[in-house]
Amino acid sequence: MDDDYVMVSDIPISKQLILYSSLMVMVTYMSSFLFLNLRKKQKHVYESNIKMNDDECLKLASHAKKKGYKILINSMVEYQKKHVNRDFENFLRVYWPQDYEIVQKNKSGDTSCRRSYSDWEHLFKLTTNKLKKDSWEIVD
Repeated sequence: MDDDYVMVSDIPISKQLILYSSLMVMVTYMSSFLFLNLRKKQKHVYESNIKMNDDECLKLASHAKKKGYKILINSMVEYQKKHVNRDFENFLRVYWPQDYEIVQKNKSGDTSCRRSYSDWEHLFKLTTNKLKKDSWEIVD
C-alpha cells in the first residue's frame, strides 16, 4: 500500500521543475481567463442581437442602404466628371468591375446570377441629366 502513493517530500525539486510548473499554472490561468472573456463577449453579442427588435433592424438596414446609395451616386458623379464616354456599362467596367462581370454574364445567358442593375442604370441616367443641368458635387 505504501508503493501506491508518492510523498511530496520524495519528489526531487529542481529549478526546471519549478519553472515548468510555474509556466503551467500561468498558461492555465491565462487560458481560463481568455476563455471566460470570450464567453462573456459571445454572450453579450448574442444578447444584443436578441434585444434588437424589428424596428431597430429596419432603421439600421435603411441607414446602410442610404450610405450605399451615396457611395454609388458619388462614384457615378466622379465617373461622369472624369470620362467623356458616359455609358453605363463603361461606368460599371471602370468603377464596379465585379458588377460589370455579372452584367456581362447575364447578357450572355448565364443563369448563375440573375441580378438586375436596372435601378443602377436609372440612377446613372438621372445623374447624367442632373449634371447636364447643374454642377453637381459629391456628397458626404
